[in-house]
Amino acid sequence: MPQVTKPKAGTSLIEGLPTEILLRIVDNCTWETTSSARAPKTIVPHRTSHSRLCRASRHLHETLNRELYVRNLKHDKPGASCVLWAARVGRLETVIRARQYGVDLDTGLIVFSQNGQQEDLSNYEPPFLRASRHHQANIIEYLLRNGVNSHVDRDGKNALHLACIGVWKENQNTLRVVERLIAAGGSVQELNTNGRSPLGHVLKHQNWSTALMYVRAGGNLAHWRAAPPNNDVLRPSLTILHACLVQKKQRPSERTLSLQREFIAELLDRGVDVNRDRYIIPQGTEILIGAPPLFYAAAFSDNPACTSLLLERGATIPDRVMRCNRPEGADQWHATLYLEEPRGWYTLLSALFFSEWGDQYRRVSDISRVSEQVKILLRHGAWLGYVPDQDANPRMSALEYACIAAGQGRDTCLLDFLLENATDANIDRAHIDEILSRENRSKHMSVTKRHHRSPKPVACPRFDDVVAPKLREFRERLLLE
Repeated sequence: MPQVTKPKAGTSLIEGLPTEILLRIVDNCTWETTSSARAPKTIVPHRTSHSRLCRASRHLHETLNRELYVRNLKHDKPGASCVLWAARVGRLETVIRARQYGVDLDTGLIVFSQNGQQEDLSNYEPPFLRASRHHQANIIEYLLRNGVNSHVDRDGKNALHLACIGVWKENQNTLRVVERLIAAGGSVQELNTNGRSPLGHVLKHQNWSTALMYVRAGGNLAHWRAAPPNNDVLRPSLTILHACLVQKKQRPSERTLSLQREFIAELLDRGVDVNRDRYIIPQGTEILIGAPPLFYAAAFSDNPACTSLLLERGATIPDRVMRCNRPEGADQWHATLYLEEPRGWYTLLSALFFSEWGDQYRRVSDISRVSEQVKILLRHGAWLGYVPDQDANPRMSALEYACIAAGQGRDTCLLDFLLENATDANIDRAHIDEILSRENRSKHMSVTKRHHRSPKPVACPRFDDVVAPKLREFRERLLLE
């Protein structure tokens, strides 16, 4: 009969049990679970993994360690493997000891059978892939030193794919893992079964440091997004430059904005077209996006440095763009595309205002988000009037939008800002005269609204008292310049 010793003060009763009794307890422990979350709640007994019991005390861990790796794994499903658990949470000492006891580190398992039948291992990532997904750099470095294979899972994702998928928030450990995998020969060109390179996973979360590391290692820029299902030509997609200019983070830090600009510069250095506004589908057909990257930089990037960079690299102020809303959803590169030339264009600034405030003119009370962008565009000749060479019913001009916002609301900030920063390079005096000379201007401004093909009045009750004096003063200033 094994002798039971009295436990020391401050320790649990189980600490005093001899090894033989501990092993007997373990062998008789069971736990109950359902066979499937969706299946009827059938109770299925399974032998408890030693890995669970060993977490109860250090004494159990030391006593049952060999049993954990050698004997009882034959009773456990692969998902209960202590090695796979250690790879996920970064317990290097567990992986090292498992290797000493003969565990195959390419699988993280000793035996593959369950109740005499071969267990399907396709759902279980080996330790190397699991450590890559969870950015456990110490586990990855140990496994690489001991010659494990860099497996590819059922979806074609290698370790680098999985490391990039898990990049929700960057830190030094994340960068260390990606750098180590690339240095170990991880393919930056390899695509998964969806035709997507690791870069697409990084851009989805806009982790610019990781993206820069990937691109500078020669990463594939042509397959950064998944291929359209069944080559669907109407799948909404953007170019890589458009997608990178859509800011997804709320209140991005200065460092984030700086890294975003650096990545945009890297794309331009590698030959990405700064003015391209069309997306080529797999069949080779070009589909109109509706606006060049410059509009996305001004409207969606929240980063004036990106707007300035595009203009420095040769971006031109477009004569006309489509009204575009901020791309949203799981993938920031989803947006409306047009198979043919749409009717009814807006100037860049007019489309920018509609993108920011829509038809809610009374909401125009804080322009801090777009003021720096507008100032940069005005400095480079952005037009405040109608789209050149439009038909008889042009869309609302940027100046008209500002006048209506000032005439409907209580704040004239947008109109004041435009008139303060505009020059005769941004507006034709004839357009100012046209606005001032409209009939019944004290009640309405007869302008084209949204997608209507005929002029529709928009209320502007404070036109005579507030808007008209400002326009006349601005017109006089232009005459003196």
